[in-house]
Amino acid sequence: MKSSIAWKSIRYLLIGGFATGLYLVGTYVFTEYLSIYYAYSSAIAFTISTSTAFFAHKYITFNNRENKHVQQFVTFVIIALSGLAINVFGITFLVEKLGLWYITGAIITSGIVFVWNFLLNNFITFKSNSDNLTSNRGPSSKI
Repeated sequence: MKSSIAWKSIRYLLIGGFATGLYLVGTYVFTEYLSIYYAYSSAIAFTISTSTAFFAHKYITFNNRENKHVQQFVTFVIIALSGLAINVFGITFLVEKLGLWYITGAIITSGIVFVWNFLLNNFITFKSNSDNLTSNRGPSSKI
């Protein structure tokens, strides 16, 4: 049975929150306890959290079992990086041009990026061929 878009978006938000926490904890641990330069720590933690988010979204959020891991991962990362670009340019515009407080700008752009990433991953990255097919569990209820 296909999940509704509402349930998918809730799972996407929860997994995204977990991945963000993983990124923050990883950056801290790599920097403070392993004495890795903070920029490198951030890159390592981003890689780990993005990989974790990819597999969690693939199997939990979108229940996608297609064997296209590399293609989907590349698409997922491209979407994540495009979301980062939207975030950076968006917050810069909101703060520098509209005069908003940077935290307000961050909240607004985070919401935009959440919707952007969710929709693209839902309709591109994890779209399976069966998404457009009707159920084969019996005759259609249409007359």
